[in-house]
Amino acid sequence: MLRRVYRPDEVAALMRVSKASVYRYCEAGVIPSIRIAKLLRIPIAAFHEVFPDVPLSPELRSGFRFQWRDRPWAGEIDAELRKRDLSLRQLRDALEDVERRLASVEGHRACAGAAR
Repeated sequence: MLRRVYRPDEVAALMRVSKASVYRYCEAGVIPSIRIAKLLRIPIAAFHEVFPDVPLSPELRSGFRFQWRDRPWAGEIDAELRKRDLSLRQLRDALEDVERRLASVEGHRACAGAAR
């Protein structure tokens, strides 16, 4: 039988947020949801219309034939991670350069103080 709704804990895992956040988003209308008595359910189709970049749950994904890299957002995430890695390397290099310059200035101050 094909599932048509997510539970809040499943959406929390997919979005990598807490279950309490999912409930807040549902109450605010950010995430489309329905209440069945005391149960909160999120329709799968409506959820993925609002959040197209969130991947399908693993059990639903098994019925589809695509890989991580086949998703349109995968390339964007990989590019962003590469960009952040590059900027972290640049920051690390800049910090090392500043530390070298600071050591050089402190060395000159020590030499100037000894010459007096």
